[in-house]
Amino acid sequence: MKKLILLAGLILLMAMPVVRADYGLNNFNITIVDELGEPISASLTVNVYAADDTNSVVTIYANAQKTAKSNPITVTNGQMSFYTGAFYLDIRINDSSNATWKRDVSSTTHRIFFVRQDYVNTSVKQYVQTVAYAKLGSTGAGWTIGAADDLSLATLAASQTAEIMIIPITVPLRVGDTITAWTINGQIDSAGNAATLDGKLYKHTEATAGGSATAVGSGMTQLSKTADYKVANGESSLTEVVAADESFFLLVTGTTGSTTDIEIAGITVTVSGLW
Repeated sequence: MKKLILLAGLILLMAMPVVRADYGLNNFNITIVDELGEPISASLTVNVYAADDTNSVVTIYANAQKTAKSNPITVTNGQMSFYTGAFYLDIRINDSSNATWKRDVSSTTHRIFFVRQDYVNTSVKQYVQTVAYAKLGSTGAGWTIGAADDLSLATLAASQTAEIMIIPITVPLRVGDTITAWTINGQIDSAGNAATLDGKLYKHTEATAGGSATAVGSGMTQLSKTADYKVANGESSLTEVVAADESFFLLVTGTTGSTTDIEIAGITVTVSGLW
């Protein structure tokens, strides 16, 4: 009888289902297709980001039990499947020469079209920002930021020498966007004496040993004026691609003679990207 009871218990244990942990993840099961709707067999690289935040790489898993999966994903047959806690994602798909974005992808998205670069909606946007977040440089005491109640200006009074102001770039930059140009918007007052203005774009890159700043481009051609002048000068023909560990700032240097001053109202940044 004891043997029968033990045998029955063993059979019952063997019949019980294996219980796995369920973390409430969402399954994204997507086919990447070409212009004809056919799955792409060539190797693709897929980067998965948080929705509307391409600086935030999402943690993804191979299954609902949180088995690790690398991000970016290498896709070789047009099929990809992963799990994550997010409901919506931004996805960037790359091959050897083309790239495209798919915004606000959800677990109900089952096909993404990946087309040649000629068909991708690449556009140029110009962003305007004020100098509200500017700060004084190491020799920037001559600059005054936002002194007037009704104006958002940075002003450099008369008789100042090589005064530096730092303007952080706060326009919405996404990983993979390209900065192609920037412009300083302002005005020089002069009753005959010289006032000069220089500007150069820099990027700050983080690293394990500490961040560093490097120049982007050669900077604007120096302005030197002895009469009133509307400033709309900067640098164009840039090809700076934005990376996830970078931030950007404009270093502005001004020198004023007597009876001269400089006003900076803001800057314009031109960005090319996939929209």
